[in-house]
Amino acid sequence: MAKQPVMDRLPHEKSDIWKKELKALMSDFCIPVNIIEQIIRTAERKAKPEESCKSVYQRGWIMFKEFLLQKQ
Repeated sequence: MAKQPVMDRLPHEKSDIWKKELKALMSDFCIPVNIIEQIIRTAERKAKPEESCKSVYQRGWIMFKEFLLQKQ
């Protein structure tokens, strides 16, 4: 049986791995720090208690993608 990735198992309140991954991704695209922080805060605010890191990361990724599409 395959192990579940860490982001699938952990609730977002117990780990900030999703934040680090999302920050690294957005930094690679030269997104300003204030926008990165805003996206992460919004994703965290919308998260339900005990929601997985993966779910919150995916929500943040969608917000990041929307930001990129508006920028063009």
